[in-house]
Amino acid sequence: MDTIFPIVMMLLFATAGVLVVGGIIYLVTQLVKNKDAKNTKPLNITVGMLFKIYLYVISFISLAVSIVGGTMLIKAGTSYAFGIPFSYTLYSATDTYVEEIKDPDMIQPDCYEGETMTFGDKVVCFDEDTRKQELITGATFFVSMLMIFGLHQFALNRLEKKS
Repeated sequence: MDTIFPIVMMLLFATAGVLVVGGIIYLVTQLVKNKDAKNTKPLNITVGMLFKIYLYVISFISLAVSIVGGTMLIKAGTSYAFGIPFSYTLYSATDTYVEEIKDPDMIQPDCYEGETMTFGDKVVCFDEDTRKQELITGATFFVSMLMIFGLHQFALNRLEKKS
């Protein structure tokens, strides 16, 4: 199940993407084709209109991604300011109960990810690199997407002033 789930999700998202793009292409071609029909009101699809649609769509997507990056940045930043338990869910180190082990010489690691840390009276597992990675990734997403959003909003304002 663990190996097939990512493949199924990838296929579903790829299919959804193809359907969305295909739907948009179908809509544009139908609008252009029905422009000459007698019973419909003619719709003039111009390059300027398509450019504005592009600018609005990219602005929306970049704003959404910058919000995701901002939340990652805030999460990692608050873990530095208020401590790791404030921002991250911590898992206890290997519990004392162990299921029946077939190999009695097998040594179980304390943590499968990260290293053991002590917070209060609890021994937990946490990977220090997680904070650094989320801080860098969040800052990168946040800043780059805000720049893209700003550029597209600037272009939209210039187009609005012209018309």
